[in-house]
Amino acid sequence: MEWLIIKSDKRTDAVSPVEEFLLKREQKFSVLCREDIKALHSGKRLKTVFKNFTHVIITDEDFCRLPVADSLLSGMQFFLLGEIAGRNLPLYCVNLPHLTKLDDSILNFSSVKEAVDFLDREYAQIEKEDIRRIATDELLSKGIPVTPECFASFIVKDKLPVCRLFIKAGVDVNSRDPTGTPMLNVAVRSENKKIVSWLISENADINLCSHDRGYSAVMDAVWKSNESIIKLLVAAGADLNCLSKDGQSILVLAVGIGKENICRILAEGGADPDIKDSMGMSAYEYAVLFKNEKIVKVLAPFHKESD
Repeated sequence: MEWLIIKSDKRTDAVSPVEEFLLKREQKFSVLCREDIKALHSGKRLKTVFKNFTHVIITDEDFCRLPVADSLLSGMQFFLLGEIAGRNLPLYCVNLPHLTKLDDSILNFSSVKEAVDFLDREYAQIEKEDIRRIATDELLSKGIPVTPECFASFIVKDKLPVCRLFIKAGVDVNSRDPTGTPMLNVAVRSENKKIVSWLISENADINLCSHDRGYSAVMDAVWKSNESIIKLLVAAGADLNCLSKDGQSILVLAVGIGKENICRILAEGGADPDIKDSMGMSAYEYAVLFKNEKIVKVLAPFHKESD
């Protein structure tokens, strides 16, 4: 963040409370008085200087009461307010209630102390919103819409740096693509382990199910026979006993594809081999039916039903 403090013409050697607050937060800021701004505006350098600021604090209580006859000052006023509105910059004012009539997002305070107290109290949220703004601007500058659909497309492309921007820009980590597939499932189906791991670290719900097959992320990993991603999801605490839309358990899926080691990972992770599917059959019973002795041997220690 980079802050601009606009203060009155009166200069003192003492550090103002606003400056003290920003120094404490190790924030970059500039302090301009009316004459500074007037000089920059007359030299047509105000736009260049102003473009770097992300937040504006006006403590000059006469900012809205400048002489109408002074066209240069009036032009400076209009430019500043236009830039602030056009770039949607947060604006904090002291004793300037008239500005709030221009935009209800402008915050006005009765004193500098009240303004500083607010900034101190809300600093974490202010910082979060700034991160969101920067990420949004970066995505848009690349011609990338900030939507779940685009987020999913970059997950498929395995573009982790761009994916990080979507989360920073405020896209929900649990959002879905147009087919109703959660982002974590998209990453699993694309077999992009780094993105799967990152989404988990961003608190993605590992048990959300897709709208198509009704698969959870670990079901999709089993369907893809991706052992490393299965291990990752099991370690993260994925539910291993849920059923898909067609009534299949995760172990039934694993038995169906005949993957002995995947069955072992799931069973040791807590998957129940005796859960019945929509046909009334369990994973253990399918293993016996298919005469897959290796899988039967893997599941036997976890089998509790009487034969």
